[in-house]
Amino acid sequence: MSEEKNDKSTYYTGEAKFSPVPLSVSSPMIKPENKGKIKATAVETMQKQANQQIAMLKNKQM
Repeated sequence: MSEEKNDKSTYYTGEAKFSPVPLSVSSPMIKPENKGKIKATAVETMQKQANQQIAMLKNKQM
């Protein structure tokens, strides 16, 4: 009897729109994010922006 309760608790019981997994065939596909690629892109963008601002400051001083 306790095994049946444990099996039931492993299923998602919340609202379908907050489900971590698709609940039906027509649900949109859930793809994992590549966090390494996102971080690399963010760092690259930040460096580019910083270099632009440094160059702008150097031009104002002259």
